[in-house]
Amino acid sequence: MSSAANRILRDDKFKSGILANLPTMQDFSADRPTVLATLARATAIIKLRDSEESLQRAATASGDRELAAADDAVRFSLTRNPADALLWLWLFRLENDRKGYEHSHLAFLERSYAAGPREGWISLRRNRMALMVFDQLSENIQNTIVAEYAGMVDAGFFRTAALNLAGPGWVTKDRLLAGLAQVDLASRQALSRQFSREGVQITVPGVPEEEYRPWR
Repeated sequence: MSSAANRILRDDKFKSGILANLPTMQDFSADRPTVLATLARATAIIKLRDSEESLQRAATASGDRELAAADDAVRFSLTRNPADALLWLWLFRLENDRKGYEHSHLAFLERSYAAGPREGWISLRRNRMALMVFDQLSENIQNTIVAEYAGMVDAGFFRTAALNLAGPGWVTKDRLLAGLAQVDLASRQALSRQFSREGVQITVPGVPEEEYRPWR
Protein backbone atom coordinates (compact mmCIF):
# COMPACT_ATOMS: atom_id res chain seq x y z
CA MET A 1 0.00 0.00 0.00
CA SER A 2 2.81 2.41 0.85
CA SER A 3 4.47 1.51 -2.46
CA ALA A 4 1.32 2.52 -4.35
CA ALA A 5 1.12 5.77 -2.39
CA ASN A 6 4.73 6.59 -3.28
CA ARG A 7 4.00 5.93 -6.96
CA ILE A 8 1.03 8.29 -6.77
CA LEU A 9 3.23 11.02 -5.32
CA ARG A 10 5.54 10.53 -8.32
CA ASP A 11 2.49 10.97 -10.58
CA ASP A 12 2.77 7.42 -11.92
CA LYS A 13 -0.22 6.14 -13.87
CA PHE A 14 -2.34 3.10 -12.94
CA LYS A 15 -4.69 0.95 -14.98
CA SER A 16 -8.33 1.87 -14.53
CA GLY A 17 -9.91 0.40 -11.40
CA ILE A 18 -6.69 -0.78 -9.78
CA LEU A 19 -6.65 1.83 -7.02
CA ALA A 20 -10.22 1.04 -5.95
CA ASN A 21 -9.16 -2.55 -5.26
CA LEU A 22 -6.02 -1.79 -3.29
CA PRO A 23 -6.05 -2.63 0.43
CA THR A 24 -6.52 0.34 2.74
CA MET A 25 -5.88 0.96 6.41
CA GLN A 26 -9.04 -0.88 7.44
CA ASP A 27 -7.61 -4.07 5.95
CA PHE A 28 -4.66 -4.08 8.35
CA SER A 29 -4.29 -4.56 12.06
CA ALA A 30 -1.93 -1.87 13.36
CA ASP A 31 -1.41 -1.41 17.07
CA ARG A 32 1.78 0.68 16.84
CA PRO A 33 1.35 4.47 16.41
CA THR A 34 4.08 4.78 13.77
CA VAL A 35 2.60 1.95 11.71
CA LEU A 36 -0.88 3.42 12.01
CA ALA A 37 0.37 6.84 10.92
CA THR A 38 2.10 5.34 7.87
CA LEU A 39 -0.97 3.33 6.87
CA ALA A 40 -3.27 6.29 7.42
CA ARG A 41 -1.17 8.48 5.13
CA ALA A 42 -0.96 5.83 2.43
CA THR A 43 -4.72 5.29 2.59
CA ALA A 44 -5.35 9.03 2.27
CA ILE A 45 -3.11 9.32 -0.79
CA ILE A 46 -4.74 6.32 -2.48
CA LYS A 47 -8.24 7.66 -1.73
CA LEU A 48 -7.28 11.03 -3.18
CA ARG A 49 -6.09 9.54 -6.47
CA ASP A 50 -9.14 7.26 -6.61
CA SER A 51 -11.44 10.27 -6.20
CA GLU A 52 -9.61 12.09 -9.01
CA GLU A 53 -10.09 9.09 -11.30
CA SER A 54 -13.81 8.92 -10.45
CA LEU A 55 -14.24 12.58 -11.36
CA GLN A 56 -12.34 12.09 -14.61
CA ARG A 57 -14.75 9.29 -15.52
CA ALA A 58 -17.58 11.84 -15.09
CA ALA A 59 -19.31 9.52 -12.63
CA THR A 60 -20.92 12.25 -10.55
CA ALA A 61 -22.48 10.16 -7.79
CA SER A 62 -19.44 7.92 -7.54
CA GLY A 63 -17.17 10.95 -7.62
CA ASP A 64 -19.04 12.57 -4.74
CA ARG A 65 -18.72 9.41 -2.66
CA GLU A 66 -15.02 9.11 -3.43
CA LEU A 67 -14.42 12.76 -2.57
CA ALA A 68 -16.16 12.26 0.77
CA ALA A 69 -14.12 9.10 1.43
CA ALA A 70 -10.91 10.91 0.52
CA ASP A 71 -11.83 13.81 2.79
CA ASP A 72 -12.41 11.44 5.70
CA ALA A 73 -9.13 9.61 5.03
CA VAL A 74 -7.12 12.84 4.81
CA ARG A 75 -8.63 14.18 8.02
CA PHE A 76 -7.92 10.93 9.85
CA SER A 77 -4.34 10.87 8.58
CA LEU A 78 -3.82 14.43 9.80
CA THR A 79 -4.82 13.37 13.32
CA ARG A 80 -1.83 10.99 13.14
CA ASN A 81 0.43 13.20 11.00
CA PRO A 82 -0.42 16.81 11.99
CA ALA A 83 2.78 18.14 10.41
CA ASP A 84 1.97 16.76 6.94
CA ALA A 85 2.16 19.85 4.71
CA LEU A 86 0.99 17.98 1.62
CA LEU A 87 -2.18 16.60 3.20
CA TRP A 88 -3.13 20.01 4.64
CA LEU A 89 -2.86 21.34 1.10
CA TRP A 90 -5.00 18.53 -0.28
CA LEU A 91 -7.58 19.09 2.42
CA PHE A 92 -7.79 22.72 1.28
CA ARG A 93 -8.35 21.57 -2.29
CA LEU A 94 -10.82 18.84 -1.30
CA GLU A 95 -13.00 21.16 0.73
CA ASN A 96 -13.14 23.62 -2.15
CA ASP A 97 -14.01 20.83 -4.60
CA ARG A 98 -16.74 19.41 -2.39
CA LYS A 99 -18.34 22.55 -0.97
CA GLY A 100 -17.15 25.42 -3.12
CA TYR A 101 -14.73 28.01 -1.89
CA GLU A 102 -15.24 29.31 1.65
CA HIS A 103 -13.00 31.68 3.56
CA SER A 104 -12.75 29.20 6.43
CA HIS A 105 -10.90 26.77 4.14
CA LEU A 106 -7.89 29.08 4.14
CA ALA A 107 -6.97 27.69 7.55
CA PHE A 108 -5.97 24.42 5.85
CA LEU A 109 -3.71 26.21 3.39
CA GLU A 110 -2.14 28.16 6.24
CA ARG A 111 -1.51 24.92 8.13
CA SER A 112 0.27 23.57 5.04
CA TYR A 113 2.63 26.54 5.05
CA ALA A 114 3.15 26.31 8.80
CA ALA A 115 4.06 22.62 8.51
CA GLY A 116 6.35 22.91 5.47
CA PRO A 117 7.04 26.45 4.26
CA ARG A 118 10.00 25.57 2.02
CA GLU A 119 9.36 22.07 0.70
CA GLY A 120 10.19 22.39 -2.99
CA TRP A 121 8.14 19.58 -4.49
CA ILE A 122 5.05 20.61 -2.49
CA SER A 123 5.54 24.17 -3.76
CA LEU A 124 4.91 22.98 -7.31
CA ARG A 125 1.37 22.05 -6.27
CA ARG A 126 0.79 24.71 -3.63
CA ASN A 127 2.10 28.00 -5.01
CA ARG A 128 -0.46 28.35 -7.78
CA MET A 129 -3.38 27.62 -5.43
CA ALA A 130 -2.02 30.08 -2.89
CA LEU A 131 -1.66 32.85 -5.46
CA MET A 132 -5.36 32.48 -6.29
CA VAL A 133 -6.26 33.60 -2.75
CA PHE A 134 -3.17 35.69 -2.00
CA ASP A 135 -4.98 38.87 -0.93
CA GLN A 136 -7.09 36.94 1.59
CA LEU A 137 -4.12 35.54 3.51
CA SER A 138 -2.22 37.07 6.39
CA GLU A 139 0.84 39.21 5.76
CA ASN A 140 3.05 36.51 7.24
CA ILE A 141 1.69 33.85 4.88
CA GLN A 142 1.96 36.24 1.94
CA ASN A 143 5.64 36.72 2.71
CA THR A 144 6.06 32.95 2.82
CA ILE A 145 4.37 32.60 -0.58
CA VAL A 146 6.69 35.22 -2.07
CA ALA A 147 9.70 33.36 -0.63
CA GLU A 148 8.30 30.08 -1.95
CA TYR A 149 8.03 31.58 -5.44
CA ALA A 150 11.63 32.76 -5.28
CA GLY A 151 12.65 29.29 -4.14
CA MET A 152 10.98 27.76 -7.19
CA VAL A 153 12.97 30.05 -9.47
CA ASP A 154 16.17 29.35 -7.57
CA ALA A 155 15.54 25.61 -7.93
CA GLY A 156 15.12 25.89 -11.69
CA PHE A 157 11.36 25.45 -12.07
CA PHE A 158 11.23 28.29 -14.57
CA ARG A 159 8.19 27.28 -16.63
CA THR A 160 6.04 26.67 -13.55
CA ALA A 161 7.18 29.99 -12.08
CA ALA A 162 6.47 31.86 -15.32
CA LEU A 163 2.99 30.35 -15.70
CA ASN A 164 2.16 30.99 -12.05
CA LEU A 165 3.05 34.67 -12.33
CA ALA A 166 1.37 35.09 -15.71
CA GLY A 167 -1.75 33.40 -14.34
CA PRO A 168 -3.05 33.75 -10.77
CA GLY A 169 0.03 35.70 -9.69
CA TRP A 170 -0.41 38.52 -12.19
CA VAL A 171 -2.12 40.88 -9.73
CA THR A 172 0.76 40.23 -7.33
CA LYS A 173 3.52 40.32 -9.94
CA ASP A 174 5.37 43.35 -8.54
CA ARG A 175 5.69 41.71 -5.15
CA LEU A 176 6.71 38.35 -6.60
CA LEU A 177 9.33 39.96 -8.82
CA ALA A 178 10.71 42.03 -5.96
CA GLY A 179 11.12 38.80 -4.01
CA LEU A 180 13.61 37.57 -6.62
CA ALA A 181 16.25 40.05 -5.47
CA GLN A 182 18.23 37.35 -3.64
CA VAL A 183 17.96 34.78 -6.45
CA ASP A 184 21.17 34.35 -8.44
CA LEU A 185 21.45 36.23 -11.71
CA ALA A 186 21.63 33.11 -13.88
CA SER A 187 18.28 31.90 -12.57
CA ARG A 188 16.70 35.31 -13.10
CA GLN A 189 18.02 35.37 -16.65
CA ALA A 190 16.59 31.90 -17.27
CA LEU A 191 13.21 33.03 -15.92
CA SER A 192 13.31 36.04 -18.25
CA ARG A 193 13.91 33.76 -21.23
CA GLN A 194 11.03 31.56 -20.09
CA PHE A 195 8.70 34.56 -19.94
CA SER A 196 9.76 35.38 -23.49
CA ARG A 197 9.00 31.84 -24.66
CA GLU A 198 5.57 32.04 -23.03
CA GLY A 199 4.88 35.36 -24.76
CA VAL A 200 4.77 37.30 -21.49
CA GLN A 201 6.20 40.81 -21.59
CA ILE A 202 7.69 41.49 -18.19
CA THR A 203 11.01 42.74 -16.85
CA VAL A 204 12.73 40.63 -14.24
CA PRO A 205 14.74 42.73 -11.74
CA GLY A 206 18.41 42.96 -12.62
CA VAL A 207 17.99 41.51 -16.12
CA PRO A 208 18.24 44.06 -18.95
CA GLU A 209 15.42 43.67 -21.43
CA GLU A 210 17.73 43.16 -24.40
CA GLU A 211 19.14 40.00 -22.79
CA TYR A 212 15.98 38.03 -23.48
CA ARG A 213 14.38 39.55 -26.54
CA PRO A 214 13.29 36.58 -28.68
CA TRP A 215 14.71 38.03 -31.88
CA ARG A 216 18.25 38.22 -30.53
